[in-house]
Parts: sequence; C-alpha cells; structure tokens
Amino acid sequence: MEHTAFKIWPVIDRRRQDGGPVQPIRSVAVDQGGSKLYLGLEDGLLEEHTLVKKAGTVAASLSARKHVSKKRILAVAPLGAAANCLAVLTNDGSVHLLEYDTLKAQLLPFRNVVTTCADTRPGQPARLALALKPSRRALRIEVYQVTSGSQPWGRPAPLAFADVLDPSAVKAMAWVGPSLVVAAGLRYLLVTPSQQGGQWRELFAVPEDLAYSPAMVRAIPQLARALLTVGPAGILVDGSGSPAGSALRLDGLATPRALAASGPYLLAACEDAIHVFDCAEGGEVQVLEYGAGLRPLPGQLMFGADNPSGSCVLLAGRAVVWACLPVSSEEQAREVLRRRDYGRALALIEQGLAQGEGWAEVASAQAALCLLHDCLFELAGEALERCSPAVFQPAQLFPLFPHHTQGWLGQAPPQQRYWGLAPPLQSLDALIARRLAATSAAPSPAGSLASSRSSSLRSPVTSPSPAASLSLKGWANGSQQQHQQQQHRKATYSQLEGGSEEGGQHGQQGEQLRQAAWESLVHYLFRVRMMEGVACPEGVDTLLLLLLVDRGAVREATAFLSIPNKADTKAAAEALQAQGWRHALATLWAARGDAECALHIWRQLVEGALAGQQDPGLHAAERQEALESAAELLRDPRACPDATVPGSLAWLLPASPAVALSVLTARPLDPHAVLAALSRDSDVRWQYLDHLVGCMAAAAAQESNSNGSSTAGATAKASSVGSRSRPPSASLHQRPTTPLPPAAAAGAAAAAGGRLSPQWVALVKGLSPETRSLIHTELATQLTAAILREQPSLRSPQPASHRKPPPRSLGRGLAGTVGKALAGVAGTAGRSSSSSSLAEAAVGGVSAGGGGSSRRGSHAHAHSTAALVSRGVTEEESAAPVWRLRLRLRQHLEGCGEYDRAAVLRAVGGTGLHEELVVLHCQMGDHLSALRLLALTLRDIAAAEAYAIAHLPPAEYRTLLQLVLHPGPGVEPLYEDACYLVTALGSHLDPLDIVQALPASMPLATAATIVAPILRDRVHRRRQGAVLKNLHRAQLNAARGQKADAEGARLVVDDERACPGCHLRIGGKVFVVLQQAQQGGTAGKQQQQGLAGGGAAAAGLGGVLGAAVGAGQQAKQAAGPAAGQEVQVVCYNCYRRMSGKVSLATPGDGHSRTYSGMLDML
Repeated sequence: MEHTAFKIWPVIDRRRQDGGPVQPIRSVAVDQGGSKLYLGLEDGLLEEHTLVKKAGTVAASLSARKHVSKKRILAVAPLGAAANCLAVLTNDGSVHLLEYDTLKAQLLPFRNVVTTCADTRPGQPARLALALKPSRRALRIEVYQVTSGSQPWGRPAPLAFADVLDPSAVKAMAWVGPSLVVAAGLRYLLVTPSQQGGQWRELFAVPEDLAYSPAMVRAIPQLARALLTVGPAGILVDGSGSPAGSALRLDGLATPRALAASGPYLLAACEDAIHVFDCAEGGEVQVLEYGAGLRPLPGQLMFGADNPSGSCVLLAGRAVVWACLPVSSEEQAREVLRRRDYGRALALIEQGLAQGEGWAEVASAQAALCLLHDCLFELAGEALERCSPAVFQPAQLFPLFPHHTQGWLGQAPPQQRYWGLAPPLQSLDALIARRLAATSAAPSPAGSLASSRSSSLRSPVTSPSPAASLSLKGWANGSQQQHQQQQHRKATYSQLEGGSEEGGQHGQQGEQLRQAAWESLVHYLFRVRMMEGVACPEGVDTLLLLLLVDRGAVREATAFLSIPNKADTKAAAEALQAQGWRHALATLWAARGDAECALHIWRQLVEGALAGQQDPGLHAAERQEALESAAELLRDPRACPDATVPGSLAWLLPASPAVALSVLTARPLDPHAVLAALSRDSDVRWQYLDHLVGCMAAAAAQESNSNGSSTAGATAKASSVGSRSRPPSASLHQRPTTPLPPAAAAGAAAAAGGRLSPQWVALVKGLSPETRSLIHTELATQLTAAILREQPSLRSPQPASHRKPPPRSLGRGLAGTVGKALAGVAGTAGRSSSSSSLAEAAVGGVSAGGGGSSRRGSHAHAHSTAALVSRGVTEEESAAPVWRLRLRLRQHLEGCGEYDRAAVLRAVGGTGLHEELVVLHCQMGDHLSALRLLALTLRDIAAAEAYAIAHLPPAEYRTLLQLVLHPGPGVEPLYEDACYLVTALGSHLDPLDIVQALPASMPLATAATIVAPILRDRVHRRRQGAVLKNLHRAQLNAARGQKADAEGARLVVDDERACPGCHLRIGGKVFVVLQQAQQGGTAGKQQQQGLAGGGAAAAGLGGVLGAAVGAGQQAKQAAGPAAGQEVQVVCYNCYRRMSGKVSLATPGDGHSRTYSGMLDML
C-alpha cells in the first residue's frame, strides 16, 4: 500500500541560467552529510552547491566552481570526511582527487579508466575501485585505499585487483561486501579482488529480447544487497551473487533511466515519474512527480546519486536536479495510522523500537487505541505490550468495562489522546456494536488484515479442552444462571443488530469479538501488572480477576488468587460467591490470611457438603484440589497456627492419609497433641512416630557434629542407650527406610541425612526422657499392630512341627563360609583368640569324605541380629508390604535402646513374629531364648550358629549343641543339626556329646549316618593340622638358613688388615671388596667400593649403604661367600692398577650377575 516515504524538490534548474549556452549535466553526487551536491558538466567543469533546508522547502545555492579537465566529467565519487576528498573521472580516462575545502586537484597516474566506485562505509577507510581497460579484450579492476586527498599519490600498489577477460564495456559497478557487481554490456559479473589476483564469475546475461532496458546496478547498503535490472524486473543479490528477497516488478513502468537508494528504498527515475520501491517487502510504495514542465524528454540521460546514510537522494536530468529527502519514520507512522494501514504502521513501529526511537512507544499506544476502536483486539494487545506504563497506563482501559471499574474510575489517570487519531474509549459492548453496524454497511479497510491474523490465545490462560470446559461449567453452582445470562445477552445483541438471521450472525460475531478482546486484554493485564509505575494496581488486579470470572476461567482465576495480588477482597468474594466457585473463594481467604475460613470451605468440599448436583467426576477433581490446597496451607507455619493442625486431622485422615502425614512431617508440632488426634488403628500413627524417631537421631548427630565428632559416632551414642554388644553397623542412620508416603519418606530422608531445621531441633531437644521412651516404645507396638493387621495369621505362633526347615543344597559345607564372614566381628562379647584359628581351620569346611551338608550362605554376611534373622533380604529386595514392615520393626528393635523392652515383649510375645522376638531377646541379653527360637522354632541352625559365634564365648557353644540334642519333651533330637554344629564348631565342641546322646535302641545303620560325618571331619582336621605343622616347619628352616648365610657373609675390616697388593695397612683409606666366583673355571669379579675411616666410621657408612640395598639383593650378597666365593679386600690404588689388567664379567657371559650392591661394612 502506498505511503509517503519521500518528498521531492527541484533544487537546480539550469534552463533559466543567464548568459552563455547551458552546459549539460553529465554526473551528480552528494556528500555523506547530505549538505553539498556536486555537478559534473559537459565542459569538464565541477560545480559545488550547498543544500539549504528551511520552511519545509529545500533549495541549492552555488558555492564553488572548479575546472577539472577539458573533457566531460563522467563520474563524481565523494570519499568521505576521513579522506576529505572526492574522485572525479573524466572522459579521457583520467582520475582526479579534489579536496573538499579548496577543490585543489591532483591528477592520479592512471589511464584508460572506464568507471569508478567508492566504498565509504562508516568506521572503515575509504576504498576506491577503478575499472581499467588496457586493451579491447581485457578488463582490470584495481582497488585502492584513500586516506587523504592532500598527500601525493605517486603510484602505490593496489590493495587488491582482479583481471577479467571480457570485451564488453563496463557501464557501472556497485560494492556488495568484499565483492563488486559489474554491469558489462548485457552481462552481470561478480568480481572479488584480492592481493594475489581476485576471482570473477558471470552471474547471468540479459536476453536479447529484454535488451530494450539498459543494464544498471545499484548498491543498497542498508540491506547489504545490490539491485540488477533485467528487463521488467529488478533482481536483488547478496555478496555471494545469490538472489535475495523478492524481485521488484518494473513491467508497469517506463524504462528506468537512473537508480538511487536510501535505506531500504530504491528510487527509479523514469520518463513519467520517480517510482519508489521498498526492497525489503518487494513492492512499490510511492510515485514522485517531477513537477509542471520539468518532466525529462524521451531518451534523455538521467543520473542518480545517494549517500551511505540515505539522508539525501539526487536525481538529475540534462539541466534539472531534484532532491528527494526521506520522510521520518514518525511521520510515516502517523500517516499510515491516519489511513488505518495497520500492517505498515506496526512494521514502522517495530523498526523504531528496535532502533530505540522515542516516538515508537507513543505510536504503539496510538495504534493500540485505533485498533481497539476497530475491534482488532489481538493486534491491539500486541501493540499495548510494546508500551511501558510511563507511556500507557493499563487503567486507561477502565472505560471498556464500566460495570467492573466503576469504583476505580476516579483514581485512574486521564485518557491520553497522543496524536489525536482516535476518540476516547467507550464500553466494549458499544465498540463491538458499532463495529458490527459498520461491517453490515461496508467492509472495513482493515478487514483483510484482521481475517489474515490468527485469533489463537497467546497467553498462559489457555483455552480448556472439552473435558476441562465441562468441568468449568459444572464446578460452579451458579453455572445455569451464568448460562442464562449469556443467552439473554446474546438475544439482546441480536435484537439490537437487526434480529432474524442477520441478527443471529451478528450475535455470533459479537461473541467471537468479545472472546478475542478477553484473551488479548487478560494477557496484557497479567503481564503489565507486575511492572513498576502502574497506577491504580488495585483496580487493575480487580479488573483482571473479574474478567476471568466473566469468561468462566475458574482454573485461571484460582491460580491468580494464589499469587500475590491487590484485587479488592469484597468485589472478588462477591463475584466468586455468585459463580459458586467455592475452591477459588477459599483460595482468596487463604491468600488474605483468613486460614480458618479457607479451611472451613475446603473441609465442606472434601466431605461433599457442597457437591450439589455436580457430576461425580467433576466433584472428585474439585475435592482433590481442595484437599491439596488445604494441605499446603496447613504445612505453612506462617499462614496457619499450630493449634489448627491437630483439629484438621479429623477430616484430613479419612480423605487421604498420605496428605495428612505430609502435613504432620512438614512442620514441628507437639507430639502429645498430634498423637491424641491420631487413631491407634491408623497407619499414619506409626509413620508419624517413625518420623519423630528419625528426627531424634538426626538432632543428636547435628549436635555431635557441632562439637567436632563424626556423624556415625553421634548416631551410635544416641541410639545405644540400654543396648549392649550391638555392632556399629546397626546405627539408625544406616538402616533402610520404611515404606512411607512421599512426604514422610522425604522427612525421614532429611532426618537420616542430619539436615533438620532449627524448629525441629528445638522440638526434639525439648522432649523429656519419659516422652522419648514413650515414642520409641509406641513405635514398636504400633509397628507390631500394623503387621498383625496386615497379616492376621501371625496373631498366633505357628507350631514347630508345622514349620518347614530352610532348604538345603549339596556341596561345600557352610561352616567355613560362616567362619570367614564372622572373623570380622571377633571383637564381640566373650570372643576369644581361638575364634580366628576356628575361622582358619574351617576353610576346609567339608569332611574328608565330602558328605557334609551345606546350609544357606545368606547368614555369612550378617553383621547384626536383624540382618541375621532377615536372611540378608533388604527392603529393596522385598515387595510384600508386611515384610517391609517387619524389616522396619527389626531395625527399630535393634537400632534403638530407649524403648521399654518389657512392654514391647508383651506386644510381640505370643505372636508369630519369631524373628522379631530373636532381636528383642538379643537386646535383653536373653541369648538362650534367642537360640531356642532360631534352632528349634525357626529350624535355622546356620543362623543359630552365627548368633552363637557373635554373642557367646566359645566356652558356651556347648549350650547350643545341648539345646539341639535335648530340645525338650515331645520334640525329637536334631541329630543332623548337631552334626553340622560339630563340623562347624569342632574346635570347641566334643563329638562324644552326640554319641552319648544317641539312644541305645538306635539301629547301627541309622547311627552310622550320624557318626560317619563326624569321623570324616575329625580325620580331615587331623590331616589339616599335620599339613599346617609341616608348612610352619619348612618356613622355620628356611629362615634359619637365611640367618646362617647372612652371618657367614659378614666381613670385618680392622686396623691390622693389610692390602694383599701393596702390603700396606688399610687403616682409614678407601678400600674395595672383590668377590671372585669360581664357576666352570671362569673367574668373574664383582667389585664394591666403600669408605673406611676407622671402625666406627666404616660401620656407620656401611649401615647407611646397606639400608639402600634391596632385601632380595642383600640376601644374594649374604649368600655369596657361602656359595664358594673368595673375598679379597684391596686398597683403592691397587684396585685401579688391577682394573686395567683384569677383565670384569659382563652380563651374558655365563655368570649370574656382574655387580652386586654395597655390602654391609662393620
């Protein structure tokens, strides 16, 4: 669409010049600032004119003349303020440099120059490209850097050059980045000069049928492109020569005579007018008339000039020069808004905002008001989002909704008119009614734009799905009333808009427009309300909430109420009450600090008191949201007092035990008040107690860490009261967690990691010892009750005759495995030094005949009684809930010593929790009862053996054997288990006890099956002892031999020792010890050097050097003399004389070694 982008003035008219013939204009140029223009005339004269802008007109006055040459001036190229000169090309192929101020000329040493092209980009030195034609079939393009026009030019080497083989005449060139686009004849070339000789290629050739339009090229610096004319089209290319952007259609114009550019615009001077094109969008935007009597003649040459900034464009004919100045973006935006050309206006505003123009926000606000009047609400919302509160206050939208903002109109700032292009805002219904009336009369000029834009919601307030929309209607008790109001409103608009079919169509369009207005304005208000400088924030938030209520956006309204806002409480409560949105109303009271009122509403929703005729599925969704919101409020100690939480458990527990537990573990509360509100049959009770126990341990760990002790030591100290002989691995921090709901599990993890809040630490430290003992005791009893509720069959103990023994497998006996695993707990109570020998002797494990039985090896790695009776099964490996509860009970019984053991024994005793009874008896020190349960009730003799090794001294192992052999009345002796014990603990048990326990009436064949494994085990032990004895004897003999060899290798050098070579006493001289090995008749000498400074000095040095020698090498040295080597001690002078006569042994000559290290010298 056309708009005013340029204004044109004829600034020079040489037809009216007085005196002499008028010289035709052959070239035109404008400087970078757009204040001076240069004309090159036919007679070689250069004229400088000054452009004067005043009173809305532009004129030119002659300021200087310079006769440059006798030939016509073909081109004038200003080179910028840095170079302070301009280049002038004359018809004889010469180039002159003229200074700006004085127009002093300097002839450059070039000939045959066809055309020039200057590159004066800001911040870079000016570059001048010269196209030279040294021959008919050759073309050379050279690029020079021009720094100053006053310095002597000389003949410098070109900055870059390129040779082109083309016989065509060059018409024009244009810089595009580092390359040049050259119009040569009917071809376009892309030339990239370089210091080594550039490259060139042909872009395309103009077809002969399009040769009626001359080939022209023009650079568009702002877009980094160049435009090439090819018949009826203008093609834009980038720096690589590839087409970029949309082509310009020139087919409806007369033949272009000259081209110029300004910003993204291209001006084409034709015979009829000057046509302005927007190269960014690819369309014509304006036509500039030459003026009355100034239209150029057909076929007349025309010339164009522009500057890099685009502030001035010159177009010249034979005698007339026109100046085209661009209109500012602000004026363009004002004009297109006045014509309601919103597409072009928003594009200009966006460009102004990107450039930081101050008028752009004002224009955006004016465009938003115009768009609101035309009911283009989506575009209006986008325009408003570009405005800051300093330019457009959201309170200016209050007149659109007078029934919602009646109380805030007096506090709202007055409406601004900006450019005065739109009247004051009326109500939204009035705007829509006027719009529909205008639409029925005639289509809006902006209708095509509105229809082309999508009306999808752009805000977080998304349109609900079909299921969600049903829920929005069903949640409110007043949904039917709201539906009737909407139907009445639609009927009213239908009557106002003409009734019948047309009225129904308008009513549907009106509802669509209201939906679009709601979406756009809600998104804008929600974004702008958080900015600084917003006036009347209470009214803005109230309007936003009421708009959400009007459109039935219950979820969005609830979410808005849950964040900090300044909406009027009374107006919001009335609107929510009228709609029946109980959950949103409770959220409002909770945000305003009235926790009691909010909890009362949520309780009614959870208990179903406000369900009404709602769909069951919708009621369940609302109930769940109310439950979660109430729990979140109760978890916040700043919003809800402590006394409110226990009273809310009465309705939270039946609704969701997990939510109730999350509330209890999120904040420190009085345990007595909480336990009084929890039923003894509820699992939440023991889970809450377990959380308290974990917090106690974590608080103890924090206190110990603050005093410099380790976490493990603090935990063991805090949990070992009343417990003895418990391994450190059973500490409370290292126990597996119990199956808790997510919130409780998070609290237990925090407690186990020792990261307690100060409030929890203060609560735990404030508990009395009686309260702590009560909590630990009740946790054990509650866990027991939970297990019995989960598995009622455990309420009575299962008879031993009905219990199956653990499965067995053939192979290696378990005695060795258990002995090796328990070797690490040798420091337990009553353990003697013979336990380690037992572990070593048990490595053989099986009897000599291989008939021993193998027990399960899961007890081999048991480090605690709880892990022993659990048979190595951890919480992660167990999927049954009852088994996980039992694991937790065992860990608590073993890891805590503050509970009342007698009370726990009364709760656990008489049930089928035999494993738990084993742990409890262990903590009470009743090891006999624990062994009886393991060996007789559970029939796990391997666990009983491991328990005995861990908790009994070796002298009392016989107690377990007697327990197996004499289980009691009515129970048969367990001879197989007794044999296993004798095999595993044979070093401390007498096999005759088993033989004596056999009844006299037992057949011999039956007794043989019992006695034979014992005999094989005894034989095996005897053989193993003999082997160990011989091994020790061999090691002793080897040590004795090494000692004898070391003593034989001793060498003593005293004061009376003389050198055998010079027969002089060695005394304090340097001496050498030579060892000559006699091996196969070949003598190999090994020499070592030492220092002897008397007996004491030699001994000290020998000790130091001897320590540096390896142990294996010392052993070889010590064995040297004993192996038949002869040792000689000579002085150092004799050794030097001998070294030239005696060939020392080298590696590989048959000797074991050539040099041994230093011998110890005493």
